[in-house]
Amino acid sequence: MTKAELQASPIYWMLAYSESDMAWLSRHGYPSIEEEAMLSKTSIENLKALADGGDLNASIHLGLRHSKNAITTGDAASFRAARNELDRALIGGGPYQSAKTIAFFAELANDPRSHGEMSATTVKEIERHLLQYHDIARGLSSLFGDSVIERVGNGLSSDLGRVFGLPPKPQMSFEMAMRQFSNINASRVQRGLPPFALERRPSEPGGFQFQENNVVYSR
Repeated sequence: MTKAELQASPIYWMLAYSESDMAWLSRHGYPSIEEEAMLSKTSIENLKALADGGDLNASIHLGLRHSKNAITTGDAASFRAARNELDRALIGGGPYQSAKTIAFFAELANDPRSHGEMSATTVKEIERHLLQYHDIARGLSSLFGDSVIERVGNGLSSDLGRVFGLPPKPQMSFEMAMRQFSNINASRVQRGLPPFALERRPSEPGGFQFQENNVVYSR
């Protein structure tokens, strides 16, 4: 694929750029492009049935679908449903769930009015229910060394609340970030899951960069 083709693709972060990258995506449960398209078209009711059956890829789609509805309508029940699914998907999932979350918020930050005018109440609900999961997703993607999704978030402040006019929040210390990660791992154990196995995503030295011509592997 050419550089222009990749830059125009909304899911270039899901593509594999080497055989080792392809194997990493498969090991960490990334859906194929066809499966991703299917999940994107699946109804909320069917996503919920899949998520309740243990499909964490469906769970993150469901959480972000509820998030979009909540931001658009300001509906309190949608915010609560989004929070529940994002928690289930990000704590129980892995780098795909984190990357999908980052891509959603990056798109929102690039055009925060794409979901219509937001009331002060809606902004507070976004702060209360959603922004913490953007922080968790960024942290987990960094721990997995996913330089491809980091490129999607380039220029996106870790303090996403500023996009919505919220006051800046203090920067988290390294010790606090590690404590939060420890708490997430403890939550996984409580749910009968193993702690995260932090296998870095294969990448070129210096991280992912678009080339004029790129070899992309299909799965």
